[in-house]
Amino acid sequence: MPAYHIAGPSGSGKSTVGKILQQWGFVVIETDSEEGLSGWYSNDTGKKVIETPIQPYPKEWVDAHRWLWDKSRMDELLGSVGTEPVFFCGGAFNEKDFYSSFEKRFGLCVDKDTMTVRLQQREPERWADGSAELSRQLEWNEKFKDFCVASGAIVIDSSVSPDDVADAILSHVQN
Repeated sequence: MPAYHIAGPSGSGKSTVGKILQQWGFVVIETDSEEGLSGWYSNDTGKKVIETPIQPYPKEWVDAHRWLWDKSRMDELLGSVGTEPVFFCGGAFNEKDFYSSFEKRFGLCVDKDTMTVRLQQREPERWADGSAELSRQLEWNEKFKDFCVASGAIVIDSSVSPDDVADAILSHVQN
């Protein structure tokens, strides 16, 4: 089952690299937008949240929720992978529950300034300087490379061009 996971903090280039891989003829599942797969869940109740506050999310709200993959939906998607490579682009708090399902995993690492610029160009209000979401992503970004190494992911520098990142990923897939 040639399923591959491309992970990274927001702004690391997952979606952009996924679009390039699609243009090159590969199947890509964008986990954040795949029907029924991802969502915010309450830490207290474990239930999926239907309504979220206006972005940027307040710190208290962010601390009380986690972005998760639905297990049954992910199992369904993984079970439908055939003989050609399928790239799952995105992450979730519970992604580690699925690591064994992937042939290889890639962690896109980017410096904090590049990440901030990318996020603020995409959604300036959501990723405003000092917002809880930006602070949380920058903190995670600082730890992400070590996390990748510790969890067996292949670290890819995503501060370079997205085409170069896609090439680097494919060089590992074809080996």
